[in-house]
This record gives sequence, C-alpha cells and structure tokens, in this order.
Amino acid sequence: MVEFFQRHSEKVGMFSGLQRHYAVMQALALEEDEIPEIKDETLPDEEGLARPGVVKALEEFKTSVYGENYNEECEANAKPSEASKKRKVQAEVATKECENYDWVELADTGKVQGLPAVTATVGP
Repeated sequence: MVEFFQRHSEKVGMFSGLQRHYAVMQALALEEDEIPEIKDETLPDEEGLARPGVVKALEEFKTSVYGENYNEECEANAKPSEASKKRKVQAEVATKECENYDWVELADTGKVQGLPAVTATVGP
C-alpha cells in the first residue's frame, strides 16, 4: 500500500489538494504522527517569471495580441459594449424567469425535463 501512495503521489503533484490528501493517507498508512509539509506545485514560479527572457517574451506576446498602443488602464475603465449590456439583460431576465418555479417540487415530481428552455431577447 505504501508503494501505491509513493507511485501515485508524483502523478498528482500538480493538484495541491490531492497531493495533500495523498500525504495524509501515506502518513496514516505508515502510522506516522506528523504529516509532512507539502510544497504547492500549482503556484506560479515567481522567480522564473521574473527572469529577463521570460519578461521579454511576455511583453512580446502582449504586443502581438493587443498591439503597440494598448493601455491596460484604459481597458479597465472602458464602458461596457452593447453585447455585454445585452448579455447582462438576458441573464437578469433568465434569473427572474427561473424564480417563478419551485425547483425542488419539479425535481421530486420529475417535471423538470418538461419545462421550456428559458430564452430572453432584447430589442434593438
């Protein structure tokens, strides 16, 4: 059983929750009193990302995607587009429509599948 945990703990290294779970299971299997400290491998490598070559590559990528004159601060303060406004209205209409149903009763009686799909249209 210990071999099982040792073999599979490497495979789940990128999932910190699973990695922690396997460490606990291994400690229990070995009847250890302490659970070893687990390094979260899912966190970004900040030192690696700060290397000049990586910073340059990221800047080149941003330039190729957004162009030379892109200003992140202006983007954050930009007004919502018409499509964004329409999506928001549609979501609000759908939410209001869904509030009209007793979902627990519909699920218990098997009537959920007979409901029409909620659609919302916004005029021009």
